[in-house]
Amino acid sequence: MKRLIIFFLILVIAVLIGVTVKIDPGYMLIAYRQWTAEMPLWFAVISLCFLFVLLHTLLIAWRSIKNFSAFYRIRRKLLRTHRPYILTRQGLFAFLHQDFKKAEKLLTKGLRHNRLAPINNLVLAAIAQEKHQPKKAEQAILAASRSASEEQMLINVLQARLFMQNNEWQSAFTLLQSLRAMEPENPLILNALKTVYIHLRQWHDLVKIFPLLRDLGEAEKDKDLLLAYCRGLNQLGQPDEALKMIVHFLNKKWDDALCELYGLITSSHAAKQVKTAEKWLKCEPKNPVLYLTLGRLANRSKEWQDAENYLMSSLQLSEHRDAYIELAFLYTAKSENEKALEMFHKANLLTD
Repeated sequence: MKRLIIFFLILVIAVLIGVTVKIDPGYMLIAYRQWTAEMPLWFAVISLCFLFVLLHTLLIAWRSIKNFSAFYRIRRKLLRTHRPYILTRQGLFAFLHQDFKKAEKLLTKGLRHNRLAPINNLVLAAIAQEKHQPKKAEQAILAASRSASEEQMLINVLQARLFMQNNEWQSAFTLLQSLRAMEPENPLILNALKTVYIHLRQWHDLVKIFPLLRDLGEAEKDKDLLLAYCRGLNQLGQPDEALKMIVHFLNKKWDDALCELYGLITSSHAAKQVKTAEKWLKCEPKNPVLYLTLGRLANRSKEWQDAENYLMSSLQLSEHRDAYIELAFLYTAKSENEKALEMFHKANLLTD
């Protein structure tokens, strides 16, 4: 309705203007020196309006062209800036999918942007390590060192891992110890130290960092770590604590190596240790390692008949050296020397 009224008013005004122009059209005279121009007034008004609209349109078009030009320049700059990020992201994805050739190509292209150079060089060093190219890895690490001081911690951890790969364990140990002094709870440093401590059998140091690794969720995932930690506890005079950890883990998830260690640790509660192992037979009735463990525990408790039965059961399931050696010790303790010699002989044959 409103639009209709406006349209009607415009129509009335147009009619009135038309009638007025017809009665008295008027005229406009423009004179400049000897040049003159004469035209009806209505034509001059329409011409001025048209000229205004034309100039306004040209101004808008000019601004649009300027804005488009600026937009194009900004877009090119953004693309030029973001391309290295895109290349780096694609390179990292390729690295995670172990497509090292593609990752190396993409990350090398991404090096053109200085701010990304440290990240790219670090991943390139990791790729070189995976491809067993230590010289190339060292070069990438040096390049990362030159391009960014703030990533120095990452660079040092990677350098430590390179030491490990080259069997320079003492160098890795020294470097990581100095890094941990600066960042005691850094997960990257702790994980690298864990590997070094296990290799160098630094049980005392491993026991110290184990609570931190457990908080990070590493203990439950890493069986080798738990195995080394329990060995460390036993060597540091805490066998009961080690056994407690082993039982807790084996009750959740079976592992032969931990079961074997369980039988090698001497507890102050030997009878309880045997009963716990016997309960596992319900879940692992045909496990030679479990029978070997029970045989060792029975041997230690001087339960000769039980020890012999367990060890023979272990050998029936799988013939292995340790069971023969335990039987040899058993027969030696019972003064059955011929049987003991026979067991030692069989153990030596398996060794050879």
